[in-house]
Amino acid sequence: MSSLLSARPVSNWTRGGDPMTAMTTIGFPDRLVTLADWEQLPEDELHHVECGEGVLYVTPNPHFKHQRATSRLMVLLDGQLPAHLTAVSDIDVLFAEDPLTVRAPDVTVTSTDIGEANPVRLRTKDVLLVVEILSPGSRRIDRVTKFSEYAEAEIAHYWILDIDAPLLTCHRLTEHRTYEAAGEFDTVAQIDTDWARLTIDLAALTRR
Repeated sequence: MSSLLSARPVSNWTRGGDPMTAMTTIGFPDRLVTLADWEQLPEDELHHVECGEGVLYVTPNPHFKHQRATSRLMVLLDGQLPAHLTAVSDIDVLFAEDPLTVRAPDVTVTSTDIGEANPVRLRTKDVLLVVEILSPGSRRIDRVTKFSEYAEAEIAHYWILDIDAPLLTCHRLTEHRTYEAAGEFDTVAQIDTDWARLTIDLAALTRR
C-alpha cells in the first residue's frame, strides 16, 4: 500500500560479526485508512490487525493456548448449531466504511448460505454471535470498545472468554441496542440462544 503504508528494509544488524536476517518496517499512515487501503494490506503472519474509525490497531498474534481455544470453540459451536448456521474463526467483519471499522472476532456465527458463498468478509447484519478471547493488549478493547460497537451494530450475542480464569461471560442484545447479562460460567457453560442450547466445557478448550 504505497500511498498509505510503505514497507522499507532496515539495514542488517550484526551480532558477533554474523549478519542477522534483514528486517522490514512498516511506515505509519498519514491519514485515515479507507476500505481500498485495507484491501491492499499485505498478509502478516505475526500480527493481528483491525481498524477502528480509520485507525489501524496492530497486536501480536495470540499464543498457542489462545489459538487452540479458538479452533476448538469454533468446531464445538459448529457441531451444535442447526444446519442453517455455521461458525468460523478470524474472519473480517465490516462495521462501517466511512470511517472504516473492521473487526476480526476470534469466532463468529453466521448463516450457512453466507458461508457457502465464500465471502472475503462479513457484514454486521450477517452476524448472530461473536466471541472474543482475551489476550494481552486486547482486554480493554474487548470489554469496552467492542462491547459498545457490537451492541450498536445489533449483533445479537457477544461472548467474552478469559481462558486463564477460565471464565465465559455471555451477553445478549436488548431492544435498546445495549447488552444485558446472559450468564457467566467458570466450568461447563450451558447457554440458551434463539437457535440452540449450547454446551461448552471451558477447561476442554485448552487442555491436551
